[in-house]
Amino acid sequence: MDSDTTIDESEMNFETPISWHDDIVTVYDFLGIKKNDYIHEQQWASSKIENGVATIDAALINQKFIPDVRQMKARDAVYLLENMGLEVSLFGKGTVKSQSVRSGTKVTKGRKIKLMLSTY
Repeated sequence: MDSDTTIDESEMNFETPISWHDDIVTVYDFLGIKKNDYIHEQQWASSKIENGVATIDAALINQKFIPDVRQMKARDAVYLLENMGLEVSLFGKGTVKSQSVRSGTKVTKGRKIKLMLSTY
């Protein structure tokens, strides 16, 4: 890495959207980001990076209510929502930018939900 592109780890602070645990670990390993992994198994996870160190924790998803899937990868959002019994329609490619059913709405099996992605 050039000295012009060196990142000060103390300035690396951000949260990731809910993602599959193994995907988060793969990205952090590829980027060489130090991590504290508190779940060590395949499940939905959330992650926060503070001062250059990532913390990976389980993402608790209540199966009775529509989750906020904004910023999730399309395939993860579809997998999660379809397994809740929803009928998902995608518009575009990339990550989810908006959803037609507000998060926190009670899940009704067979309900239709539209996901608008980052490019449509």
